[in-house]
Amino acid sequence: MPKHYLLSLPLMQQDVVVHCYVMTNEKADMELIANKMMEVVEDIHGRVMMPIMLCTPLESSGIKAVRKIVCANSSDKGKTLREATDFHFTMFGTRRGNPDDTRLMSLH
Repeated sequence: MPKHYLLSLPLMQQDVVVHCYVMTNEKADMELIANKMMEVVEDIHGRVMMPIMLCTPLESSGIKAVRKIVCANSSDKGKTLREATDFHFTMFGTRRGNPDDTRLMSLH
């Protein structure tokens, strides 16, 4: 049974928080995913000043909350999440202070 995590990276110079929902059996995947997350963020937003990435293991209520937010913003993701069995990651952004962002940040 894979473990579930929420990674969040608030971008200090912008009003954006980048989140990543991860499902994996391998702790080593977390470092690779965090590095990929930084790479994508820097490609889009430029150099990240003083990055602080939060990584929190999720329990069942947190998993449901994150999946609900991800699926509400993309119908394709719902199908992908339902089919994932041992590995999955979805990266997405929210505006700081948005209700979805507030809910996600409260999980940390």
